[in-house]
Amino acid sequence: MKLKPFADNDWDAFAGAEEFKDGSDPMISTEGEALVIADRDGIFVWLSEDEDCWGLELKNLTKRAIVIFAESLPIELTEKDLKEFGFKRV
Repeated sequence: MKLKPFADNDWDAFAGAEEFKDGSDPMISTEGEALVIADRDGIFVWLSEDEDCWGLELKNLTKRAIVIFAESLPIELTEKDLKEFGFKRV
């Protein structure tokens, strides 16, 4: 999974996302069926538009560590995958 920095329209849709501690924009991926956002608080995943959000709190990690973790997630995520990685419904 490849993440890219937020574009202006991403900020409109996900205004609650937080800049990383270094001031850089959150990252987003729309590969596969899931929407994935990585920000200063961790990684957030929506498996589909009508699904709840899944979150993995990673507040103590650096941007680089959060992005590496997020990009290691499989493109085709399932609820079972998220549970195994430690994600919780938020």
